[in-house]
Amino acid sequence: MTKKPNWALLGTIAGVCAAPFTGGASLLATGGLGFVGGKIIETTGLFNSDSSDDNTSQIMKQWEMQNEQWKEMVKLNREEVERLRKEREDKEKKIKNNNDEVAKLNAIINNPHSSEEEKKNAKKRIVLLEDDNKKLKKELAKIAKDIENKSKVPPAPSKPWNFPKLGLLDKVLLASGAVLLIYLLIPESKKK
Repeated sequence: MTKKPNWALLGTIAGVCAAPFTGGASLLATGGLGFVGGKIIETTGLFNSDSSDDNTSQIMKQWEMQNEQWKEMVKLNREEVERLRKEREDKEKKIKNNNDEVAKLNAIINNPHSSEEEKKNAKKRIVLLEDDNKKLKKELAKIAKDIENKSKVPPAPSKPWNFPKLGLLDKVLLASGAVLLIYLLIPESKKK
């Protein structure tokens, strides 16, 4: 059987839509469904469910793989965020310890009983501690930015539509029911 062009599909759709108005004659005229001798011949591929079943199962498998990858990525992000928070706490403790030591060294500098050598060494140590604190604060800013970026959870892959499998008769009934519903919604003044 040769594959018909898309015009056959459009003819089939037009025939199904016109069926309530023509008493079903349009279905025979279009030949899209091919009612011949009481047998239904599938000529358009519109009602071919084998290929759609394969596509649906492949799409579902792809979605499951993407969903697993997404879960793994979220898990790794959480672990990274926890590691960064621990690192941030360690650096904050180090800054606090440095500040406490700077306060003690300032007490030595301000003590009139301290020797000039002790005051000189204390000033040198304060400069080193303040430089260390500046470096630690820059690292804390970078860590905070990294935590913010890693805390953003990307959206999960959306699940593809999983339509029930419909046979030829189900599809024809649905199409004719939709056409009938549209026909019933048309006001009487427009039908004449």
